Amino acid sequence: MSEEQRLVFITVVRDFDFYDRFFINNANVNGHTLVPIDNRADNLFITTQYNRFLETYDYDNDAWFIFCHEDFEFRENIAPILAGLDKEAIYGPVGCRLYVSKKTLFGERVKSLYLGQIECSAKDGSGVFSEGQRIDAPERVDTVDCACLIVHSSVVHEEGLRFDEDLSFDLYAEDFCIRALREYNIQTYALQLNCRHWSKGYFGERFYKQLIRLNKKYKDASYAGTCAIIGKQPAPFKSWRRMTLNRLKLFFSKKK
Repeated sequence: MSEEQRLVFITVVRDFDFYDRFFINNANVNGHTLVPIDNRADNLFITTQYNRFLETYDYDNDAWFIFCHEDFEFRENIAPILAGLDKEAIYGPVGCRLYVSKKTLFGERVKSLYLGQIECSAKDGSGVFSEGQRIDAPERVDTVDCACLIVHSSVVHEEGLRFDEDLSFDLYAEDFCIRALREYNIQTYALQLNCRHWSKGYFGERFYKQLIRLNKKYKDASYAGTCAIIGKQPAPFKSWRRMTLNRLKLFFSKKK
């Protein structure tokens, strides 16, 4: 494998049973460079750990960085797929972009279009389902999901790309994509990969707080995320922020 095709899988790990299964013992992955970051003792934000990696990497060694969760399973060797891609872009196996589904008296009805199809399940493998639409070639999206984000070391080094360390676990990949677009005109693409995320996700207090923060941060424009519209809420979602705040209040009241 040439240096240009080097793959580095960066994973913040708390459950090494999952990591051993999907990385150490996965023939599709273990022929590449694995960077497990043991987070059991420090329990730092995933964004902090990712940035520590970016700040200490030797950028004389070109590589594709694959930031992925410990419960993300690659079911194919993705090196041949990455070999022909534009290095000045961001990729992920599932992403979203906004589209106008129809116009109403109240304005344009805007929805998120899921592109790139992945398999999902519970931690124990039950409840398997597919998320997103299969694609034959990379498709332009607003953002990709946090479970797996792929970016080349050269563009990270050239532009000094970093993750927002105020985001603990949710929405940090979406923010990474949005900032790269707004500040450096770096595009993001969904990329069809054979993979499974052994998680169905969870929307709790942390998610809604971080979403409200991003909505304020990008209040001048709208972007599609796999879990929510981020930033300015287009019609008929103009009351969406109020709805989110109400959900958050309800969540707190149930905890008391």
